[in-house]
Amino acid sequence: MDKDLEAGLRDLLSKQEITEVLYRASRAVDRGDIAMMASCFHSDATDYRGVVNGPAENARNALKGIKINVTHHVTTNVSIELDGDVAKAESYVTAFHHVEKPEGGARDELLRARYLDRFERRDGKWKIAQRITVWDWSGIWPSLPTWFESVVAAGGEDRFIYSRRDERDVYYTNQLPEGFEP
Repeated sequence: MDKDLEAGLRDLLSKQEITEVLYRASRAVDRGDIAMMASCFHSDATDYRGVVNGPAENARNALKGIKINVTHHVTTNVSIELDGDVAKAESYVTAFHHVEKPEGGARDELLRARYLDRFERRDGKWKIAQRITVWDWSGIWPSLPTWFESVVAAGGEDRFIYSRRDERDVYYTNQLPEGFEP
């Protein structure tokens, strides 16, 4: 195989692996999956998010205590610069959180940020060595009734499959919930 083609293919595969790590890190937060989150970072990685800073383990520990009913992270505009076994990656993230308030009721949050990540390939695997979150915008407002609630209130049957933040989510079971069998 041509050396330029081989090098290009190797770079393309590295960029794809890095992109998959970025997506998996977002999924880990959305599912509240500490082990999945840990798989995205080297054991000595650092993570600077503002609410939690320092060792990446701190962010994982904070994830355990978050009381969010629904969270949805969308990672886009991934840009990666490779330099041997080190890579610089920038990605955009839009996150939605539905949070129950301790005093009752709920609030919805929308956040926009960029992740500036330094990846390192160690033992043949690309993982995040340092993450810096650069915040662009955020908004919080009282939660409004959902479309799902309006369907049920109008006499429709609640036959929706809802997201879960634990191992009972359809992502893990790969099965329809009870009562949804064909």
